[in-house]
Amino acid sequence: RLGARWALEAVSRLTAEQRDVLLLRVLGDVSVEEVARILGKSAGAVKSLQRRGLLALARQIDPEGVS
Repeated sequence: RLGARWALEAVSRLTAEQRDVLLLRVLGDVSVEEVARILGKSAGAVKSLQRRGLLALARQIDPEGVS
C-alpha cells in the first residue's frame, strides 16, 4: 500500500512547477485553463507539466519501468 507519507515524499521530489500543477489539478480539482491563469502559464505548458509530473510519480512507484 502506498500511504500518505509516501505520497508526500514522492510529490516533494517533483519540480516546484510539476508539484504546483498536480496539487491544483488533482487535489484542487482545478481546470487546466484555470491552473494556467493562476500560474501565469499557457494551457499547453500546464498539460506538459502535468504529464511529466505524473510520469515521474509513476517511475517512483515502479522504478523498473512503466508501460
